[in-house]
Amino acid sequence: MADPDTWQLTTRVLAVLGAVLGVFNLIISYRQGTPRFKVSGSVDNSTQPPSLNVLVQNNGLHPITVERFWLTAYPQNGSQPRSVMFTVDQAAHLPQTIELGRAATFSCSIPSIQQAIDSGNDVIGVATSDGRSKLSNQCKNLANLVRGRQ
Repeated sequence: MADPDTWQLTTRVLAVLGAVLGVFNLIISYRQGTPRFKVSGSVDNSTQPPSLNVLVQNNGLHPITVERFWLTAYPQNGSQPRSVMFTVDQAAHLPQTIELGRAATFSCSIPSIQQAIDSGNDVIGVATSDGRSKLSNQCKNLANLVRGRQ
C-alpha cells in the first residue's frame, strides 16, 4: 500500500494539472470564437474619379459580416479628429458575408469622402455584424496619395 504522503502529492499534482488544462482550454475556446480579419486600404488612380479600395481579409475560423466603413482623419495640427461614414459602390450590397480564408475588396470614390481627408494620418474602420471593429492605419497620409494621383 502506498504512503499517505504519496497520495497527497499525487492529488495535488493532478489538481494543479487539471486547473492549468482548464484555463488553457478556456483560452483556446475563446480564441476560436473570436472573428479575426485584416483591413488594408489603397488609392486606385486607374478609375475616374480616383477611388479608395478597402481590402477585408477573413483570417478567422468563422465567417464575418461587414456592415459599414468609416474614415477617420487625424489632423497633424492636433485638432479634433474627423470621422465620416462612407458607402461603398452599389455592387457590394452591404452587409456582406466573407467566408473563412476569403477576402473582399470594397471601393468608394474619393470625392465622396474628400471632406474627411486631411494631411494628417488617416485610419479606415470596418465594423462587423457581431459588433467588432477593426482599424487600418495603412493609409497614412491618404490625402497626399490622393493629391499626388489626381
